[in-house]
Amino acid sequence: MSGLTGVAVLTVINLLSPLSGVWLGVNPWSVGCSAVAGVPGVILMLTMRVLWNI
Repeated sequence: MSGLTGVAVLTVINLLSPLSGVWLGVNPWSVGCSAVAGVPGVILMLTMRVLWNI
């Protein structure tokens, strides 16, 4: 269930990217991280994206 929630959050973030200006690329790494770690994994990827522009 956590993996499905993580992938759903990743999808919502990418759908709202025109409004927020923050997006996460959809690739095997990001989908895998969001599926394995769930919402905390997506938050970690967002933090890296915002702070270090990764």
